[in-house]
Amino acid sequence: MYGQRRIGKTSVLQQIPICSQIKGLNFVYFDCQAFVDAEQTEQADTLRTIVDGLIHRIAETLLPAQTNFPSLEALDRDLLSLFNHFLEDVYTALGGENLVLLLDELDALDITESDEQNIRFFSFLKKIISDSEKLFAVATIGQQIDGFEKLSNLFNEAAYIKVSFLEEVDSKNLILDLNKINIKDKQQNYLEYDQSAISCILNLTSNHPYLIQGICAKIFDYGKDQNRYQISEKQVRLNIEAALESLGGIQFFWDSRTMMERLILLALADAEKATDMSRPFNPFLLLEEEHGIQVYDSIEKALERLEKGDFIEPDKLQNDGIVPVLGKCYRIKIPVIS
Repeated sequence: MYGQRRIGKTSVLQQIPICSQIKGLNFVYFDCQAFVDAEQTEQADTLRTIVDGLIHRIAETLLPAQTNFPSLEALDRDLLSLFNHFLEDVYTALGGENLVLLLDELDALDITESDEQNIRFFSFLKKIISDSEKLFAVATIGQQIDGFEKLSNLFNEAAYIKVSFLEEVDSKNLILDLNKINIKDKQQNYLEYDQSAISCILNLTSNHPYLIQGICAKIFDYGKDQNRYQISEKQVRLNIEAALESLGGIQFFWDSRTMMERLILLALADAEKATDMSRPFNPFLLLEEEHGIQVYDSIEKALERLEKGDFIEPDKLQNDGIVPVLGKCYRIKIPVIS
């Protein structure tokens, strides 16, 4: 599964064991990002350290009584053989049932063409899955847009699903669900959103679940503090800035974007805030005029990555005041971000 950060990939991944109706599957969740953060050493992304972390996570989930594990030094000498031997112990303990690895934020391991250790790990992952009829993996990818392309080339027989924005009906249901409170063991609405408020939330967030949750949480607190239970578009807009602050700003939107991609997003944000539409302008020319930054080199690939990642989209209105770039006019897909 691939998509933006905070779009809900982890939630989908964690629902797989709950929703799966296939017997004989044993799931092990491994958070690659948390693992790298916890290591906090230069060794966090070396092959032996990743495999050692994976071994301990599998054992912790399925073999809690096991305490005898290969040392890092032993893994350095004979990693594949020792890991396969460990897997045989797992299969025996499971009575021959299958093992499914749920690998969250797999690209947190910094997928780059120059990083030989990470290339080795993904090749190792492919080999152990190919060599065993009882081992499967489901992974999420979200930080690096091009990381998906590299992994899809390596695991070319795998199925891929894009996790993106909610459908409008699901967004409306999410807003209503976030507004429920228990009163005498019954779920009741706490606030009353009028149609203008709901439409405003949907338009500002483009149905992004993380942003909807953050905005609704802040509006809920606002209604409680102010004893205001009727929510209109005005109340929504009053709480947008505070909601974004409570979410830590929009750092998740910028995380892992390249410098070129960030410059493009900055240019589009500047263009959308421009009030003088008396003359046609190119948003990237505006960036050069306002900030002294030229961004035309390598722009095509960066635009393609941002569009694939749901960060920007072609402007269907084709505003007459904006000169198309590479044949298209673009805008940031989530209005509240700009």
